[in-house]
Amino acid sequence: MNQVPLSGRVIFSDWHGVLSRDPFWTSIRLSATHPLHEQLEAGMAGVFDPARNIANEWMKGLLSSDQVIAEMGIQLRGRFRDDFLARRLDLDCARMQVNAGLFEVLRVIRAEAMVVIATDNMDCFARAFEHARSRRHRPGRER
Repeated sequence: MNQVPLSGRVIFSDWHGVLSRDPFWTSIRLSATHPLHEQLEAGMAGVFDPARNIANEWMKGLLSSDQVIAEMGIQLRGRFRDDFLARRLDLDCARMQVNAGLFEVLRVIRAEAMVVIATDNMDCFARAFEHARSRRHRPGRER
């Protein structure tokens, strides 16, 4: 474990909207022609409605992604299986683009301050991180 620099400085950086600006379900939400685009946009507006508190509960890990998807009430028809939105959320979380410039600044500043990246406690992030960790090359093992 890295030691905290003697300066006692700590820099916190949020993931959502800071280190990554990709929205949840980016592959659907950034495609105006996707068959679920409109339903998902409406559903996400409800999720992030402060009066409903769904996003807050989800980001604290108090609601699962499946519960959030159910709250959106999206009707899946045709080629879409019941778990489509859950699978797509996990895939899109794993593919989120990062702000490389900001990561470089944080890497450099680590010599003078402890850097803390705040991620949400959402199950989709936990699965993405676990998947990424399991794919890392481990020293001494053949690829």
